[in-house]
Amino acid sequence: TELRAMLAEEIIWQTLCKSAWSIADIDLSSDWPRLSSFRLLYAVLETWAPRQGFHHLIDAYPWGALLLLRFRGGRFVGELLHHATPAGGFKCAAQEPVTILEVDFAAPPPAPEGGPAAAAALGTEDALPAWLRAARNPTMRWCGDRVVACTTCAE
Repeated sequence: TELRAMLAEEIIWQTLCKSAWSIADIDLSSDWPRLSSFRLLYAVLETWAPRQGFHHLIDAYPWGALLLLRFRGGRFVGELLHHATPAGGFKCAAQEPVTILEVDFAAPPPAPEGGPAAAAALGTEDALPAWLRAARNPTMRWCGDRVVACTTCAE
């Protein structure tokens, strides 16, 4: 209908990207993802941009650590910021950040083990429109290993 026709217009999504994230041009010079449309870019940023920032990992041995989540090079990455005592030393020194999470919005997500039935059970096969799949089902790597699906467990 009229609303669907209006939401199909690329100019609407470009305006939303500009007002929400100050993005006016699809050829971005920053670390935002470079995607084929503003509609897709908006979906990715709406889902992932609020997760950016520093997150503390209090239980990381021995002094805790920080996880920095941010967009870099078109991907959403998580970098572990930590300190360690050098061998034979007594002072704690900052170490190079370690990338432990990579989310790639341009690559197709891996198929779950178990084929189409498993994909349907996860709600990934044909459940989302093509423009939204990259935002909601991106290709993810955790410590170098591919992740097919993420779950959150309430304790």
